[in-house]
Amino acid sequence: MVEGIGGFIGNYDVGVRSGDGERSLKAGVIIVATGAEELKPVGMYNYDGKNVVTQLELEQMLRDGSFKADRIIMIQCVGARNEERVYCSRVCCMTAIQNAMVIKETNPNTEVFILYRDMQTYGTRYENIYRKARELGILFIEFPEDRKITVDKGTVKVFDVFLDEELTLPYDLVVLSTPMTPQLGSKDLAKMLKVPLGENGFFLEAHVKLRPVDFSTDGIFLCGSAHWPSDLAESVSQAYAAASKASIPLSRGKVKTEPIVSSVDEEKCIGCGLCELTCPFKAISVKQTEKGRVAKTIIASCKGCGVCSAGCPEKAINMHHFTDRQLTAQIVSLAEVKTVGSD
Repeated sequence: MVEGIGGFIGNYDVGVRSGDGERSLKAGVIIVATGAEELKPVGMYNYDGKNVVTQLELEQMLRDGSFKADRIIMIQCVGARNEERVYCSRVCCMTAIQNAMVIKETNPNTEVFILYRDMQTYGTRYENIYRKARELGILFIEFPEDRKITVDKGTVKVFDVFLDEELTLPYDLVVLSTPMTPQLGSKDLAKMLKVPLGENGFFLEAHVKLRPVDFSTDGIFLCGSAHWPSDLAESVSQAYAAASKASIPLSRGKVKTEPIVSSVDEEKCIGCGLCELTCPFKAISVKQTEKGRVAKTIIASCKGCGVCSAGCPEKAINMHHFTDRQLTAQIVSLAEVKTVGSD
C-alpha cells in the first residue's frame, strides 16, 4: 500500500507499506494504473450473490464449473446512468453479450434474455459480435427508463417497449450488469500525487486529445480504467502509450525546465505559506532554515503561471523574464511608440 508520495519528476520518493514493513522507493516517473472496481448492487433487484449475481460473479461460476441454469435473465444499467452515477460504463453491454454467447455456445438449449435501455456496442468489432449473439438466439428486450423492473422469487417483470406490454419471465439465474467504479483509495492517491479527479471520481488527464495519458504534473502518467471504464484492448493501448511517454524523461536522464519560473527573495519572504497553498502545480514548498521559514521553488515542477507571485503579500516572488521592471519597461516602450505614431 502506498503511504505517501513526495518529490518531483526524476526524483520521486514513494513510501510503501507491505507485510515486511515500510520502505521508501525512489522513482523517476510514476504511472497510475490502479484500475477500477465492479459495483456490488447491494439492495438492488434482490441481489444475493447466489440466484441474483453480477457479471463478474457469473464469469467465476463459468470458470469453476458451478454454473447450472437453463433460463438466464441479464439486466443492464444496474446502478448506472442514474442520479448517483450519471455515466455509462461502456463495457457492460459487451460483457453481458459475450458471457451470454459463452453460455449459448456451451449449451444451445439454454434461454438467455438481455433486458436493456440502450445497447452500447461501439465499433464494427462489437457490432459484429452483437449480430452474432442475435443469430445464436439470445433475446434482447428493451425496457423504458421510467418503468422499473421487478425481481421476485423466480420471476422478473419487465415492460417490453416493442410489444408495448409487461412480460413476466421465469428464471433460474438473474445476472446484473453493474458499472465500473473508481477504486476506493483514488481520492487519497490523488492527494498524494497532487493530480485531479473528474466529476465521477476517475483520474483526470491533462487534455483529452493532446495529452490523453498525461497529468498536468510532469512525470506522472495514466492508463486503463483508472482513467475511465475501458475494455482490455483499450487498456493495453493506453498502457503502451503511458509506458512510451514515461520512457522519454527516463532515457534523457535529465529534466528540461521552462525559462519562465518563479524565484523567491529569501530576504523578503516571511514564510507565510500562501504561495505553497495556492500553487496549482505544488511547485513551491516552505522549508525551515536558519533564518526561519522560507519558501523555495521546485524548478522542475514550476510552470511559470505566476499565481504565487501575484498572491505574495510581501512581493517576495518574481517570475524570470517577467519582473516588475521588465513589464514596466514594456509598457513605457509601448506608450512611446503610440506617442510617436500620433505625431
